[in-house]
Amino acid sequence: MADEASPKRCIVEGPDTSAVTLALMRRYAGWARGKETAPVFVYSDSSIQRSLKPTSLDTEMKASGRLATGIIVDAEQEFDGVWSGISSFISTRFDNAPLTMPHEGLILCNEMGKFGVWIMPDNQSDGMLEDFVNDLVPDQLTPLWRHAADSVSIAREKLGAPCKEVHLAKAHIHTWLAFLDPPGQRLGNAIDSKALDPNGDRANAFVSWFRKLFEV
Repeated sequence: MADEASPKRCIVEGPDTSAVTLALMRRYAGWARGKETAPVFVYSDSSIQRSLKPTSLDTEMKASGRLATGIIVDAEQEFDGVWSGISSFISTRFDNAPLTMPHEGLILCNEMGKFGVWIMPDNQSDGMLEDFVNDLVPDQLTPLWRHAADSVSIAREKLGAPCKEVHLAKAHIHTWLAFLDPPGQRLGNAIDSKALDPNGDRANAFVSWFRKLFEV
């Protein structure tokens, strides 16, 4: 049972990231439904930048009995800045720290255990969880997704919708979900209901990273 004292702990940016991660593991690894039954404690931290501070990361890795610590964070519009902070941390604590973020996700080991990082959406680009999830829209529903994206553009350009450009990925996926049955599913639920199809390369890469890091 995963809880605060779990030897395997993954800190993620917000409840939607937690829900998507758990839903993917239910699909790929057959995990039972319910956060409390997961073999990895997936902790949603709305102040993820606090958790990325070197002192916080050191505390996490040095926790009694800890075997593996993972971080899932959005790049937002500052991928280079997010990577720079992580790079500064790992460069002084791991002998084999890479100079650039691995496309397949970061996994390192030292005497304190395993440490891993995934920067949403793909470890290379600016963006967020919703950019990652947009890649899970089934091919047969892509025309509807394009219609949702066009609807958002019309709302912004002609009707004065205040949605910011930085949040367009959020607007696109949630508008698309509003067209489905039932409308307005949460992202994790949409994976469970198969409205979203996690069989693409990006989802496969993310799940492979998670399973390798936590050995699940």
